[in-house]
Amino acid sequence: MLMGDVIRMPRRVRAEHVACGLQNAVVETLCAIQASAGNEAFDKAALRIITATASVLPHVRGREHVINLFDLIENNVLPDSR
Repeated sequence: MLMGDVIRMPRRVRAEHVACGLQNAVVETLCAIQASAGNEAFDKAALRIITATASVLPHVRGREHVINLFDLIENNVLPDSR
């Protein structure tokens, strides 16, 4: 997709497009870190990503959204943890 195509997208569609690309980049980067540097480096990088996300939420959306994020993780990422 060309930059001009992205710019002409409606804001919500553009945000979704960027968010999907960001998610893919994070997953690929974490996998590369684990493959090249091992579990300890992976854990450290993953923690930084989670911490960065959780730290911006209360400033942008409010404290409740941090709690909602953890609920989302528990219910969608860790479904067998109950």
